[in-house]
Amino acid sequence: MRKSKAGKNPQYESVDEIHALVLHYFDECKGEVLRDAVGEPMLDRHAQPIIVGAKAPTVAGLALALGFKTTKQLKNYEPKKREYKEAVEYAWTELEKATEELLFDRDASNGARFTLMNHFGWQYNAEQEAKTPVVNIIGDIPKRKRGQELKKPAAQNDDGSVVVLTPGGASG
Repeated sequence: MRKSKAGKNPQYESVDEIHALVLHYFDECKGEVLRDAVGEPMLDRHAQPIIVGAKAPTVAGLALALGFKTTKQLKNYEPKKREYKEAVEYAWTELEKATEELLFDRDASNGARFTLMNHFGWQYNAEQEAKTPVVNIIGDIPKRKRGQELKKPAAQNDDGSVVVLTPGGASG
């Protein structure tokens, strides 16, 4: 990659160069498997390899890996060649995917939510969440006294006639 002038976007030699920079950045984020003296992977209590040096990919990290001076430059990148723009958009999408996956990590979900809202345009709609009906299953079960039968639910046909539903599927 040719060096970029202060405040200018980086100049790439090829689309392959952009992809190589992106792959290198995400590989660095994965960290390395911790190995014992013999070279065998060390495992945690769940028999999973212990990873050291792993870090969550970030917008700023991707921007720097691609040679940008700021995240704003990355967001506003408009090269002369369309395939360069597409390669950077692919990198941006990979970062969004990696950030989405962090939503399932209890320790990282707040940071992931912040990043998705501030850099990827995600929105949290508390009003919509408040309108979502919550079904209280236990409270919706009719109470009855010992020996008392429950009322059978009824359904109404389009013509106004009532259909009584009985256990076993027969209607009356």
